[in-house]
Formats: sequence, structure tokens, C-alpha cells
Amino acid sequence: KVVMLDDRKEVLQAISDANLYIMHSHSEGFGLVLLEGMQASIPIFAPKRSSFPEVLGDTYPGLFIPDNRQDLVQKILRLENSSFLHQISSSSVKRLEEFGPDKMAAAMNRTAINT
Repeated sequence: KVVMLDDRKEVLQAISDANLYIMHSHSEGFGLVLLEGMQASIPIFAPKRSSFPEVLGDTYPGLFIPDNRQDLVQKILRLENSSFLHQISSSSVKRLEEFGPDKMAAAMNRTAINT
């Protein structure tokens, strides 16, 4: 069952209520919505393009071949396997640590100093 949501103010609550998140955009400047999904600890699927591999990590198991529905469907069906579900969830939690406020502030300071 797929539910398309309209504009929401309680974004984190809407994401937390979901069973999984599929990013369908062709591009994102950064992909903050991916971090929100990671924070909600739900499986995320996104195409291997734009900023998605950067945010999720190049080896994130939920990355799928862009414009390839079959690849996406196969990955979604793998969620029935508890070890894949654990793998995708633990990858997400580990990667989220890279975007903590302290690490992001330090990275921004390094960039400002180098420019």
C-alpha cells in the first residue's frame, strides 16, 4: 500500500509512521529528508545519483540503480529478510553519526578557514 502525503508540518512524525521511505527525486542539493528518515530509523531507498550516495554512504544497501524499477522492487522485497533489514538499519544509524551537529560544525569551520 502506497500513501502519498500532502504538505505536512509534522514531517518527523509522518516519516516515523512510515514503514519505509523511497526517495524518488532526480537530484537534491543535500538530501536533508534522508537524514530525517535515518533519524526515524526506517529503511530508505534512494537512487545512486545526486547527493544520495554522499548522504547515505556509497555502500548503503538501499541505493538502487536510477530509473530501474526492477532493482528497486528487488531491494524492497529483500526487507522480508531480517538480516537485510538489520543491515540497512544499522548502516543508516552508523552513517547518521557522520552528520551530528559537532561534526557538521567542525566541517563548516574547516571549509571557512580554507576559503
